Amino acid sequence: MRALTALRMGVRSITRTQTPVTPHRAASASASAGGGGGGGSGGGATSAPTKSQSQNLAAIRDEFSQQADWFEADWGARSKTSNADIMQWAVGSITAAIERAGVGASGGVASTFLQEARALDVACGTGVMTRALAPLTKSVTGLDATQGMLERARAVEAEAEHGSASTGREGARPEYICGDAIALPFADGEFNLVTSRLAVHHFPDPLLIVQEMARVCAPGGFVVLVDLVSDEDPVAAAEHNRLEILRDPTHTRALTATELGNLLTSAGCLGAELEIVPPAVDSSSSDGALHNVMDLDGWMQATNTPDEAQRDIVRSFDNELGGGPSTGMAAHRDADGQYCFVHRYVTVVARRVGPE
Repeated sequence: MRALTALRMGVRSITRTQTPVTPHRAASASASAGGGGGGGSGGGATSAPTKSQSQNLAAIRDEFSQQADWFEADWGARSKTSNADIMQWAVGSITAAIERAGVGASGGVASTFLQEARALDVACGTGVMTRALAPLTKSVTGLDATQGMLERARAVEAEAEHGSASTGREGARPEYICGDAIALPFADGEFNLVTSRLAVHHFPDPLLIVQEMARVCAPGGFVVLVDLVSDEDPVAAAEHNRLEILRDPTHTRALTATELGNLLTSAGCLGAELEIVPPAVDSSSSDGALHNVMDLDGWMQATNTPDEAQRDIVRSFDNELGGGPSTGMAAHRDADGQYCFVHRYVTVVARRVGPE
């Protein structure tokens, strides 16, 4: 069994009683043919999948296969914050957590740990996180269920390699694998750093996938979740998730920051110790989260949201702007009068402790 020591960036301290769990093991090679989808989406099925799991995975593959060619390139049409800036924040949060954990030959040098780390990025999509880890780690593998996304990731990597001579690009060359996030095709403890970016809100049963992430993480290594979170108020969170699903049916549920932290600690065993690390002093906001302003029109266009669903979403925004119920998304208009909202991202880092 594994225990995880939580190192949270922007997550409130929570103590909870845990029940023991047995991490899922891949039963066969064929079991690794599904799993984490899209731009950090994920699904997958066990050897006896439920209808909802298999339907979700099929929807993920269909949706993100359509988005593969332009998913990353068109990010700027819907997000006010660039992928580069988001990854700088995420990697900075991870590095700060590792530093606070006291990892490194010289008593807390994160770079020492990362330079020797074997990293795995689960539900990697087009490889945004995978590529961000490459210059920092000894090796990095990106795993996703959608072949179209992986093809795009490889194409972006080839373009980067072509320009590496002039740009001075260094670091590990990412390897991309099509695989099942719920039955990772790797041995126990094969990696030192296991990440998943903007994927949890696509997982039908995120605990199963996080248990797998913990299984393949070596003792002393780290499991990292970077994800969209909903409001701690259950009414606002419910409306937020309803609107997300209207826009993208592969969305299952954005957890709260509290739930995202609990998800990692629940993937350990009975008696897992929580070691809270204070947010970095240069956090993007008082809660340690990244608040990313999104353009509503570009966001809906990215998934070809049906007209009726678009009208429902806009109606909810108008209600909030008129003083009505919250969308849970901080609906507002920008200086040009365009509808905008806020996606709040949180990075949660846990250190795996326990038997070798």
